[in-house]
Amino acid sequence: QEAEAKPDSSEGEKKHVQNLRMSAFYSLAVELQHLKQYDKAILGFNKAREYAQELDKKPVILKIEKALLAIKQKI
Repeated sequence: QEAEAKPDSSEGEKKHVQNLRMSAFYSLAVELQHLKQYDKAILGFNKAREYAQELDKKPVILKIEKALLAIKQKI
């Protein structure tokens, strides 16, 4: 038997998944920042920013950029 091809996710589902990933990377980065693991936090914030840019979430992008600036002032 041939396996049926999985249908493409709807655009809404894709955005939902991107939003979850953005939130997860942001939360992880905040925790890493709190633990003073700044290099890893920067990576997490950058990944969260990528998703935020894809979703055009300007307030989130600004929040991430503020967090990155705060880290850069500490290191």
